[in-house]
Amino acid sequence: MIHYFQAFPRPCNYFCNRLLLGYSDIEMNETVKAVQKIGIIHLFCLSGLHVSVLCSLVRQLLSIFNITRERINLIQIVTLPAFWVIGGQSTSLTRAVIMLELGLLFRIDGIKTHDVWSLGLLIHTFMAPGILINLGGQLSYLLSFALCRFKWTKIWRQTVDLNLVSLPVLLNITYQVHYLTTLLNYIMIPLFSWVILPVTLLCAVIGPRIPLIMKVCNQGLIVYQKIVHCLSEIPGLIVFGKMPDWLCIGLVICTLIWREGEFAPTLVRKTIILGYILGFLWIHFPIHGEVTFFDIGQGDSILIREPFNRTVCLIDTGGQLHFKTPSWQKRITTTDGSQKISINYLKSKGITTIDAVLLSHSDEDHIGF
Repeated sequence: MIHYFQAFPRPCNYFCNRLLLGYSDIEMNETVKAVQKIGIIHLFCLSGLHVSVLCSLVRQLLSIFNITRERINLIQIVTLPAFWVIGGQSTSLTRAVIMLELGLLFRIDGIKTHDVWSLGLLIHTFMAPGILINLGGQLSYLLSFALCRFKWTKIWRQTVDLNLVSLPVLLNITYQVHYLTTLLNYIMIPLFSWVILPVTLLCAVIGPRIPLIMKVCNQGLIVYQKIVHCLSEIPGLIVFGKMPDWLCIGLVICTLIWREGEFAPTLVRKTIILGYILGFLWIHFPIHGEVTFFDIGQGDSILIREPFNRTVCLIDTGGQLHFKTPSWQKRITTTDGSQKISINYLKSKGITTIDAVLLSHSDEDHIGF
């Protein structure tokens, strides 16, 4: 299927690979970085949203041919595991497939969505014991729990609540958030569900047979891609720093309690606001200084900062010497050690400005980026 999609025009082939197969082309890395920056990366990863939309499209298509609901359910029960295998078995995709399978298998009066969620988590934990340690597992099950627990009458309220619930986890793992994330999710999720994903599926199924449809859909995807890149250029990325684990758990629990509305919502809301303010001050104005050495493969980098971040200095930036290697031995990567190690560490400490950079000498393993 990847080979089949390669004959499609760009970026249609990239969207088909990523949204239908869970396969990431290196040519789409710039778009992935853009959506990651503005906080809508989940739309470009196979998850419950994609599975729900695809299942809904299949149901509507099969119902046109007067196929009974029981047979449609049976078709989905059989095909969902195949889609899970083809899609790469990512964390969010696995969670969505398990819960949909359980929902289709146990269509019994009285069964609650909480029971399906709990049983799905047990099965997924048996399959991957560390599922709640990584970011994908935490967000997937936390947001699906909120969707099972609460009911919304307005879409904008749902978007705001889900972003508030997931915010502490994001700050604990990614250390930053864009102030437009909530608004963009409110706009992009319906657009993605009703337009982008159906258009991608249409291209994959009948595009090669009807070139006009392929051309029109591809132009639409080009426009969408340009809009995403333009949005990512808007300033507004807030580097919060690594939120402590205990504060992250406490804020998640308080946000869920506040949404429940049973225990003094005003007091809980003030507690949440105070938690974010104290966490931000604790990260950005530490009472102790530090000296940290980064081992970035070939080279090293040293961070020196004074108490309360009065002065932040970096000695060398690290890097790696590039020796001549055969073509088959070269790795295809878009990031280096400094981006994955030293820059991430700076973000975790809430550091966005360095007062001085000192370079010991001009070798590439000391001044690389």
